[in-house]
Amino acid sequence: MSRDDDKFYTQLTGQPKFQVFAESDRKFFLKVVDAQLTFEVAQNDPQSPATRVTLHQNGRDTVAKRINETEAKQATDSIQAHNAEIAQRYKDQTATPGSDAVVRTAIEQLQSGKPDYDRMSPGLAAATREQLPQIQAMVIKLGALQSITFKGVGPGGADIYQLQFENGSLEYRIVLAPDGTIQGAFMRPAN
Repeated sequence: MSRDDDKFYTQLTGQPKFQVFAESDRKFFLKVVDAQLTFEVAQNDPQSPATRVTLHQNGRDTVAKRINETEAKQATDSIQAHNAEIAQRYKDQTATPGSDAVVRTAIEQLQSGKPDYDRMSPGLAAATREQLPQIQAMVIKLGALQSITFKGVGPGGADIYQLQFENGSLEYRIVLAPDGTIQGAFMRPAN
């Protein structure tokens, strides 16, 4: 959250900055999306700075704890390094090391109906849980995975693969965090 004169803004990593509007001294909302922010303070000192914020969006609550300036600088430096790495991979069109193995494992887990949710971002894990029956039916219908071919890197850093199965093919896009967790994944039938 940041302030510019009498206006407040919020910005998630990799997203544009949006103005937020006060509902009360601790609750804010956005107009560009249906989302609310609730700031929490220490119970014994309601005048103290917020200790954490909860983003309420799409029926989910995402909590972020307040960090100090040193932690914020470290996080910013880490994000900048990660963004520079993505830009270089995009320019060179090189896959994230090991992403092909992660894709293969993810497909095997989806076909078995047992994804490793601990290896996914919370948002991806929630979406996968919700959509698992449809995803599983689709990948089972395709049959055994025969090959994985790297096609390139998208502008947002997703590795793009062509997956060939016995009965069809998929385009599979995957974004891995520096720690190896799957931050994003998207698949669609390939032409």
